[in-house]
Amino acid sequence: MARIEGRDVDAMRLYEQAIRSAREQGFVHNEGLAYEVAARFCGARGFETFADAYLRKARDCYLSWGADGKVLQLDRLYPHLAAAEEQRPSAIIGSPVQHLDVACREGFSGLVQRDRVAKADRVADEDRDRAACLSR
Repeated sequence: MARIEGRDVDAMRLYEQAIRSAREQGFVHNEGLAYEVAARFCGARGFETFADAYLRKARDCYLSWGADGKVLQLDRLYPHLAAAEEQRPSAIIGSPVQHLDVACREGFSGLVQRDRVAKADRVADEDRDRAACLSR
């Protein structure tokens, strides 16, 4: 309503509130949609830098949700974002940045659980290696 009535500041505050609420509730698909709509709002008012930032966040949400078709659509509609994504350095598996993202998305308990699984995996690999050495 605020957007339609021309109350841009209120509209932007409400977009941010929708983004925050979706993130807090773990609705990554709604978070992505809220970012995307906020991006259109900013772009229509000439705030391209903000629009691009929101679109990148929307793309990240859709990617983490597994909405590959939506990611491809955004890449086609906004090729400059896809090109910028290809130039970004990729995270190394297990890097602090990746762990921080997991912690933000799944909460601290999700991060701890992932670390436990990874540790158990390493132990199982070591046990298999030892067994293979002993059988020789």
